[in-house]
Amino acid sequence: MSLALSMTIRFIPQIRTQYLEVREAQFARGLHHSPLAVLVPLLVRTLESAQEIAAALDARCYDSAAPPRRRTRNTAH
Repeated sequence: MSLALSMTIRFIPQIRTQYLEVREAQFARGLHHSPLAVLVPLLVRTLESAQEIAAALDARCYDSAAPPRRRTRNTAH
């Protein structure tokens, strides 16, 4: 849970930068008041970034499951 939250906070500036880039490109194309023209490319870029991050986590063998508990023998009789 903490990994997801920290990654969300970390990527807010990146998503903002991507938004500004997409908005500037759409303005250059003459799409000044089209929120859909900005939202779709931004969503695609964000999903591509998430896929790259997931692949990087897989490559590093990160597992979100808790490690198995060690069994200890009860030595008290």
